[in-house]
Amino acid sequence: EVCIHHGLLSSVIELIKQYSDEKQVFISTHSDYILDELDQSNVFVVWNDKSEGISVRPLTKWMPKEDILALKTFLASEGNLGEYWRSGGFDDTRKD
Repeated sequence: EVCIHHGLLSSVIELIKQYSDEKQVFISTHSDYILDELDQSNVFVVWNDKSEGISVRPLTKWMPKEDILALKTFLASEGNLGEYWRSGGFDDTRKD
């Protein structure tokens, strides 16, 4: 999805949103643009821990409280979720 034109990607995202009104939809991405198009409450983090296996958490349950405050401040004043991710805002925030 990183190499798809944003105009086309917007159309695909819109179709996914419409479809998700009736069905549960999962997508995996490394695209900051897609993160910008999603509601923060619909973003989940998936990772593989050697001792516990695969884990899934909502973004705000995955981040420590101080990082959630930093994210809220960033979103209110500086940018969007994709920019926050691109700037390293999610690095080393995993909470076990």
